[in-house]
Amino acid sequence: MRIINTFFIKLIRLYQITISPDNSKLGKARYPYGYCRQYPSCSNYAIIQLKQNNVFIAIFRIIKRIIKCNPCSPISVDSN
Repeated sequence: MRIINTFFIKLIRLYQITISPDNSKLGKARYPYGYCRQYPSCSNYAIIQLKQNNVFIAIFRIIKRIIKCNPCSPISVDSN
């Protein structure tokens, strides 16, 4: 895994620990059954993509996923 991928993964983990509605303690207290309409959550999906792909492909897929994530989108499960 490249150094830049590791850097982005650490940033995402920091987000998950501090302010994520699905992963942080504050988020779990506010939304005990989860907040995200997609599985895995966008931050977990980002980590998976950064581990499996180079940074450019991963960022492209992450942005595509975040655009898809909105209240009007149906509940879905991403397999890739």
